[in-house]
Amino acid sequence: MPADLLDEAEQFLITETEATHSVRNIMLTNKPRGNDTVEIVTSAGSTVALPWERERAIGAAQSYVEKIDPKVATLLRHPLFLELRSLVGWYIANTIQDPASTVEQLWTVSCMPSTNHTKTEHRLLTLSCGNLETLFIVASKSTAYEDDPHAFATVRINTAFIEGSDRFESPDGFWAVYDDVPYRGERVLSFDFSLGVLRAIINGDLEFPYLDEMLKAAYTLNTRLMRRGSTMYSRFHNTKLADLLLAEAVTWD
Repeated sequence: MPADLLDEAEQFLITETEATHSVRNIMLTNKPRGNDTVEIVTSAGSTVALPWERERAIGAAQSYVEKIDPKVATLLRHPLFLELRSLVGWYIANTIQDPASTVEQLWTVSCMPSTNHTKTEHRLLTLSCGNLETLFIVASKSTAYEDDPHAFATVRINTAFIEGSDRFESPDGFWAVYDDVPYRGERVLSFDFSLGVLRAIINGDLEFPYLDEMLKAAYTLNTRLMRRGSTMYSRFHNTKLADLLLAEAVTWD
């Protein structure tokens, strides 16, 4: 074949061959492995599909639900999650010793537990030291906090018992205190705050004269419970949520 016809012949051959086979230099087209969806095997042994089309790709939420933890994914998308994470990080920093070393063995956190679950409300998380829950957050299933008068999120903090608990009561009803909450083998004082009120107290926007006293009593209770040894709640512990809360606690220390 004459040399001046070689390029044309090559082009013809490529065109004819590509009718049934891909023979382009795919590295030069900026499309590694061609136009079709590619499946990659991860180091964990699972298979991941990588399509070119963005609308066909698995997004962050679906990926987290399927591969990491659906309960944590639900909590992450709760409209109050950022406030909740900040608040619990503050609590950990102020009331739990060496939290990164003692997590799961001496204190635990459960995510979206079924405890006290009803048609209208549920727990978002429960933090336990030893064998007693020391902080939990209950919220309405309605998250229309601006429009629904029945939407709420309440934080319960249990502390070592303090005599004369009547003095802790809020004359304006911003918080409530209970000294008769039954816990096996432990007498505690329980403080209830709306999440918004407790955040306002922490930020210095609302006066709560007993904040330091409450934190000291919470630290005392948590330490006593942890010194008794391992918790029976380890099987309910959520490592992913604990990691998020521990990282937040660092910002408060």
